[in-house]
Amino acid sequence: MTFEELDDFTRTVLLPAVSVDGGDIRAAGAEGNCLTFSVHGECAHCPACNEHFTAWIGGKVRRRFGGEYSISLTKEKPYFA
Repeated sequence: MTFEELDDFTRTVLLPAVSVDGGDIRAAGAEGNCLTFSVHGECAHCPACNEHFTAWIGGKVRRRFGGEYSISLTKEKPYFA
């Protein structure tokens, strides 16, 4: 998967789902089967932003692209947090 594919997928599939609750997610990297996302807004300090959230993202990615991917999240808290 290219970074452009991941970025498009993130903006069209993941972002609409998390923005409903005040969250924000951006594609940060795609190297081989390792995908990195940065989470902002409510996602950055939500207790559910852990293995459960990572598994949810992994499921969405598998349904769209097939294969197994390693998902990692970087929490980007605002400077005033």
